Amino acid sequence: DSFIWASISGFGFEAVRALITPDSVIVLDRIERKYYQESITYLNSLLGLEVSLSQLQNILIGMPPIMDVPYRNNNHTEYHGHLKAVDGYLQSILLINSQFLISRSLTEHLATNDVLDMHYMNYNRIKGFGNIPDDVQAKVSSEGNEIVEINLHYTSVNTDKFDKLPISIPKNYEKGS
Repeated sequence: DSFIWASISGFGFEAVRALITPDSVIVLDRIERKYYQESITYLNSLLGLEVSLSQLQNILIGMPPIMDVPYRNNNHTEYHGHLKAVDGYLQSILLINSQFLISRSLTEHLATNDVLDMHYMNYNRIKGFGNIPDDVQAKVSSEGNEIVEINLHYTSVNTDKFDKLPISIPKNYEKGS
C-alpha cells in the first residue's frame, strides 16, 4: 500500500520499469536510456481524475476505486444490474460478473466529465490475496473524446514485502521531458 512497482517486458527483455508512490512517479525507459520523474499530479492529469495511490492500486487489480462510501444497487438505463457509489465529485459504477467479480468499472469526475473506463478479464486467484484479472483494458476520455487507451496483461503478481524499492536511476540515463 506504499507503492506500485511495474516492470514491462517485451521480446524477452525489460523495456520499462515504473514506480508510483503517494507523491511521485518514476519511469525508466530502458530502450532509450531515459528516466522520467514527475509528481503524482502528472499521473492524475493523464487519468483525468484525482486518485490516491490506494485507489490506483484498486483500479489496476479490479477492486472498487471508492472504498469509503457504500455502493448501492442501481438500475441505470444503460448499465443494468450494477453498483454505484459517489464520493464528492467522483462517481464509480461497477458491473459485476457471474462470479461476483468486477467485469467493468467506470469512474467519472462529475465536474469535468472525465471518465476512466476499465474492463477486467480472466481472473486468477493469487494465494493469500484474492482474485486479480490477468487482462485489463483501460480507456481515459474527456468530454467524450478518447485520450488514452492501455491494455495490460499481468504475467505475474507479487505481494511480498520489499526491503528496498526495486528501482534506481542508472548514472548513464538522461532525464526525459
